[in-house]
Amino acid sequence: MTIKELEERTGMTRANIRYYEQEGLLVPARKENGYRSYSEEDCEDLLKIKLLRQLQFSLQEIRALQDGTLSLTQAMEGRSALLERESSELLSARDVCRTIEREVPDYAALDPQVYLRQLSAPRDTAAADVAQPHPWRRYFARSLDLTLAGLAVSLVRFCVFRQTVDSGAGARIVQLILSWTVLMLAEPLLLHFWGTTVGKRLFGIRVVSIRTGEKLDLSEAFSRTGMVFACGDGASIPLVNIGCNIYSYYRYAVKGEPLAWEEDNTEQFSDMTWRAPVGYVLAVAAVVGVTYLAGISTLLPPNRGDLTVAEFAENYNYYRDHFEIDPRFSLDRDGKWEKAEDADYVVISIGGELPQPDYVFTTEDGVITQVSWSYTLEEEAVHLDSVSPQLCYLSLAAAQRGTHVWDLKNDGLLMEGWDVNAEHFSCSWQGVTLDYRTQLLRDADGWHLRPGSTVSCTVTVEH
Repeated sequence: MTIKELEERTGMTRANIRYYEQEGLLVPARKENGYRSYSEEDCEDLLKIKLLRQLQFSLQEIRALQDGTLSLTQAMEGRSALLERESSELLSARDVCRTIEREVPDYAALDPQVYLRQLSAPRDTAAADVAQPHPWRRYFARSLDLTLAGLAVSLVRFCVFRQTVDSGAGARIVQLILSWTVLMLAEPLLLHFWGTTVGKRLFGIRVVSIRTGEKLDLSEAFSRTGMVFACGDGASIPLVNIGCNIYSYYRYAVKGEPLAWEEDNTEQFSDMTWRAPVGYVLAVAAVVGVTYLAGISTLLPPNRGDLTVAEFAENYNYYRDHFEIDPRFSLDRDGKWEKAEDADYVVISIGGELPQPDYVFTTEDGVITQVSWSYTLEEEAVHLDSVSPQLCYLSLAAAQRGTHVWDLKNDGLLMEGWDVNAEHFSCSWQGVTLDYRTQLLRDADGWHLRPGSTVSCTVTVEH
């Protein structure tokens, strides 16, 4: 192989090759005419020299590696430690430059002693690995923080406002926006007072100011979180947020460029153990479980125990809203039906509209002991009213003391197996009994809901 070919293979200049020959690091064979002949081994040796020089090894160290007086492991350990020290010094110098840029208006106002002390202050390189980007640790830490913020939103919706569980696309977008809102308020406070968040703490991440090396002040913390939302998550706009996440990852992990929200601050990474991924999985599972239970708990009525007529009416109306059933009618405090004037709702009934039954309340010392109603069909109907018996029974049974969230899937509470067209059905829960009866008219074609058919329902509370 000629020297020209060697230049092309290694990307090194002829002068550099000759220099390493003079230093005895490269010893090519010679032809009979005295010209050098380079082998594949020479090319490989030259590439090794090139690599080691880029790692800042001296010629003496390379020579020691070649003759075996220095092992590769020892050489790399020493070089790694040296580079780590130099990296820390460079980072400290960068921090001081940025501080002087912000704080000192001109050369005359420069106080060297202040910044010499800052330069000489040791960086905690053992506790904080600032050289490694760790993009996935950052991602999972933030996703856990956002998940916890979503949990807070869900608990307020379910437990305070008693909203129903809605899995539609619109509801998910609203939930995400509210979660980000909570995170944008909570995260800056956590970073200011503790220097980390729940997710960051789990993954060994701490956020500090480049200017001071300490926790962020409130303005820095809010600015950072706002920039993350705008630039890192694309304001949570679907598809845009995915693009922003990918671009941020590329800039940070691939190109090594600083992120837009870390101009004045940086994240420090401590050692992460197996507890981080395990804790993440357990935390997410707990959030899902708590959210599910909180959502189910909305099936419990607002009034519990012995009910007055007004409390029964409130429970009944709550369930009608919860299950989104005919908002045209609701019960007033006296248990009488009142029609909403502004209800934008149309009911199409085939074979005639069913009557709205009038409830008869039996009370003892103001507490309901029985609710009953009955009606006779005046027009032929295709189906019977399945709402009134269910909601009437549920309003009383689910309100009984001792009923909790685990009971909300119980067959006795949910009237499992009930057929609205059955001639008779009964069930009971926590001392509340439902008795439902129909009297259907029969002809040669079988049972029919003809004019004259009667329906009755009695819900009794045993004290």
